[in-house]
Amino acid sequence: MHTLIVYFSYSGNNRMLAEYLGGRIGCEAVPIVEEKRRHSYTILLDMMLSRMPAIRPLAQHLASYDHVVLVAPIWGGKLAHPMHALIKQQRGMLNRYSFISLSGYAQQEQVDKVNEELIALAGHAPIAHVELNLGELFPPEKRKQVSTVSAYRASRRDLDAFLPQIDAFIAQVQEAPPRFEVPPDVLPGLHPGPYRPPAPGP
Repeated sequence: MHTLIVYFSYSGNNRMLAEYLGGRIGCEAVPIVEEKRRHSYTILLDMMLSRMPAIRPLAQHLASYDHVVLVAPIWGGKLAHPMHALIKQQRGMLNRYSFISLSGYAQQEQVDKVNEELIALAGHAPIAHVELNLGELFPPEKRKQVSTVSAYRASRRDLDAFLPQIDAFIAQVQEAPPRFEVPPDVLPGLHPGPYRPPAPGP
């Protein structure tokens, strides 16, 4: 199966996760690059004003992949704005996709809300959706220290604490059936695209 990982990472945590997944799955991991350099106050302004950043076009054509794995942090209970912008930009190009995140916290019902956001942007639900929360690695008395958890830079060893969730995510990605293509000689003059075989007759 032809798979691509597309990630956004501000602190480096989700880049590490994306590169780890790329090694496990055996596929390329490419970053979302913003036109302007991001700062911590930019994140706050984007959240307050619901601003979407300008991002550079990907060199890869997402519609040519069987499965695209999206990796990005969650900010304020929502997709990081560069990932939001990427999915909106690529709407209609994601044949099958999954989403995984390595973030500090999880708000109440966050997974459901992020899933709704993904569906609204991509037009359909992800095959798999997993959110890994770094706050779980801290002792109870430090889990509510936002500055401490948010500033934490995860290591490869930290991922070991989430291996059951990561293994289950990878299994779902790899078990997803490849998309079907319309043979060019069947519909001459049309570009190959997502195709579903006809339902069996009576």
